[in-house]
Amino acid sequence: MRDLLLSIYLRVKEMPLLLRFFFIVSICGIFFALFSVIPISSYQIDGQEATYQEWWSSGVGLAATAIGILLFISGIGIYKKKNWAKFTFLSSFLISFLSDYILPQKGMIFILTFWTLFCVWYLFIKKSVRNYFLSEAKTQE
Repeated sequence: MRDLLLSIYLRVKEMPLLLRFFFIVSICGIFFALFSVIPISSYQIDGQEATYQEWWSSGVGLAATAIGILLFISGIGIYKKKNWAKFTFLSSFLISFLSDYILPQKGMIFILTFWTLFCVWYLFIKKSVRNYFLSEAKTQE
């Protein structure tokens, strides 16, 4: 168990700083998905309380579950240095965009657009992040 924790610590330490944050957020995505499917007394949709039925009938429950699952999968991929993890991470934003068009929230489209563009730059252009993902490809050759 100690070796496993040390291995995880060393892998996370290899990651560029912001990628560590993305990794932690991604791994926590499983809780996002779980809390979406577990019936709780009330949920919030656009600041309004909603029942479990309203949560799912509005489409927000499905979007939240999908985002949580995609984030968790991307967290595993980030940890394993898989390039596809970049795409799964960004696809969670695509779902956010789509659900925002279904349930528009003031200002969220702008914020999501800015954040997505920043993440595209960071994941695909930033040299330290590219090197992190390339280091796995080099060890597999």
